[in-house]
Amino acid sequence: MTREACPEFPEATRRFGELLRREGWPGAIRWVRGNDAERVSATEIVVYLQGDDDGAADAAALFDRGRSAGLGVHLSAVCTWGDVTCATVSSPADAREAAELLVPEDGLKLSVAVPRLAGTVRWAFC
Repeated sequence: MTREACPEFPEATRRFGELLRREGWPGAIRWVRGNDAERVSATEIVVYLQGDDDGAADAAALFDRGRSAGLGVHLSAVCTWGDVTCATVSSPADAREAAELLVPEDGLKLSVAVPRLAGTVRWAFC
């Protein structure tokens, strides 16, 4: 079996969108930093938004860094906010972490949170 290499960000986002639709999540994506989505209880997630854009430029840059490192990249739907999916991009720090997180080496992992929760959004101020 041949392992498929991690695609570029636009293709990965397209595949992620397909997963979102199959799982009943909103197709519009708001990219947030991993540390900006905080589970505060079993049924509540707070998302701290950094600005007025959808975070795609930051997500693409993080994705490209992870892809270049060759350890795989993970796109994860964290919660919904109205008709938008709040999602994160992450990449393991090393091969051990990639194995623990089930991120295929030099590949792409896509996931959605179960159960799906509506997030509470707050604006982050620096």
